[in-house]
Amino acid sequence: MINLIGLVILIGSGALFFWLLQLVRPALSVDALQLSLKTVDLDGFLFLLLNFLGINLLVIILHEAVHGLCFWLFTGRRPKFGFRGFYAFAAAPNWYLPKGLYLVVGLAPLVLLTILGWAALLITPVPWILPILLFVILNFAGAVGDMYTVIWLLRKRERVFVRDFGNRMCIYGLIEAQGIIQQAGGNENKISGQDYF
Repeated sequence: MINLIGLVILIGSGALFFWLLQLVRPALSVDALQLSLKTVDLDGFLFLLLNFLGINLLVIILHEAVHGLCFWLFTGRRPKFGFRGFYAFAAAPNWYLPKGLYLVVGLAPLVLLTILGWAALLITPVPWILPILLFVILNFAGAVGDMYTVIWLLRKRERVFVRDFGNRMCIYGLIEAQGIIQQAGGNENKISGQDYF
């Protein structure tokens, strides 16, 4: 279901961002931004495919790097990075982050990379427009899991803590999290930023 929603977001954000780009840079002609399929031969198609894969890889790396940077800022420890099947992740499996901080972790790549991408689109030369626009669109659509998690957490009214393992996360109440840490001797598992909700 999330993948289907991601596809809808990909198509919708692509149309929306292309329209917005024409509003903020009206001097660009539509012809300068569109690719004519009539002139794309096999070599051109392979070049476009390699560009798409390269941009997608860059999106994945930078997206997870921003998650990781947030984990590092909030815990003071290096996050765990990895791949599981078809997705990459950044995680802080030994830390319990309060809902407020975890919302920042979840939204940071979407917000930061979208803002930076749009700033680049305002000043970049025409040949770089399509790759940067594709980067922004892929990052936006690729954040569908983050958006789902954020919406789910916002519906939790109680004080909760999130322990992110990368491929899954566990939600705890404050007393529950403190009890687990005490049982573990307090050496590995930590609560970060208890006052941020």
